[in-house]
Amino acid sequence: MKKPRPIHLFYLSSALLILLTALIALDEPSPKEAIKQTQQATLVSTQTIFKKSHKARLSLNGYLKPNQQAKLHNLVEGQVEWISPAFNNGAQVQQGQSLIRLENSALKAELKQANVALAQAELSLLQAQRRSQRAIEDWKKHYNKVPTDPLVSKTSQLKLAQAEVESAQAQLNYALRRLSYSDLKAPFDGELSQRQLSLGEWLDEGQELIHISANTHLELELQLSPRQWQQLFADHPPQSLLKAFISNSNTLWPITLENAAQQLDPDTQLRSLFFQFDSTKVHQVSAPAPRAGLWVDVKLEGIEHKDLWAIPHSAFSKNSLIWWLDKHSRLRSSPAISKFKDANHSYVYLPELKQASIELVLYPQARFIDGQLAEPHKQDLNAQGGHQ
Repeated sequence: MKKPRPIHLFYLSSALLILLTALIALDEPSPKEAIKQTQQATLVSTQTIFKKSHKARLSLNGYLKPNQQAKLHNLVEGQVEWISPAFNNGAQVQQGQSLIRLENSALKAELKQANVALAQAELSLLQAQRRSQRAIEDWKKHYNKVPTDPLVSKTSQLKLAQAEVESAQAQLNYALRRLSYSDLKAPFDGELSQRQLSLGEWLDEGQELIHISANTHLELELQLSPRQWQQLFADHPPQSLLKAFISNSNTLWPITLENAAQQLDPDTQLRSLFFQFDSTKVHQVSAPAPRAGLWVDVKLEGIEHKDLWAIPHSAFSKNSLIWWLDKHSRLRSSPAISKFKDANHSYVYLPELKQASIELVLYPQARFIDGQLAEPHKQDLNAQGGHQ
């Protein structure tokens, strides 16, 4: 069989190239056809939107953690004689609630001894006062003046007796405090974890018993980029503007801004906001209060920006343009400068649009041509924006 000559291959390749070029040309509309396309009305879904002022909002995520955590230790030695039913991992306890009690007969004996010592010191003080008064009166009878020598007036003995009373009172207070340590109480409202004792166990002074973490007073840190900070506050102090909420179980819970970092973190180049959440001050019937250990959505509200358009996310084309209709129902496109976003809208500047409202195309298509005639089909999708 004869092999095809190179010249035959050249003619065959040229014919195929000419055929491919012709097919492409058939697919592309001619200038006349493009003009005709702009004159044919394209059905589009639209919504009338208005230029308004909107407060800057950001949605971020944060981790709720307790503002207090403590390891509870035994402060006096003794044997465990009672354990609260709440003294278990995961239990919720209130401030001042008894958790365990130790056998405390020795501590009660110390307290009685301290009471006796105080009574004796007070008696000695009364006797010293009487002796001092008598010594001063005797000196006046003989010399018709008040003695200046403390040994004569016995004021030195009186001061010593007063100091002994104060010492005995301090020993009594110490004994009372040691006795109170035999009844371990929760230092604040919280959740218990890492229990480490059993009934009847002998406890040494300083032995670790359990951990407690606050469950009603929580804190949260959010880090913002310089751009986000500028969007929310511009040059205003955050405390004067910011409103913040935790979004949990479809419920918004207000949180309080405690502090704002003055400088950027040198590693992340972010700036922190520090919040507090006190569930005892907020009562929601519809949902339980957020607890420590949760990742939550946080919604922040800052300064008000003027002359913004609330654009639904669906209205952006792939190249970040929005399409709208002019007064002649012709399609027009504009580049959108987004200031901030929420779940449903982007809030943008359109500086070239001077009018107060536009007929926005909700679902732009890649085949749109600027100036193309369109037939609007209005929809009510709340394209005004999620907030005022």
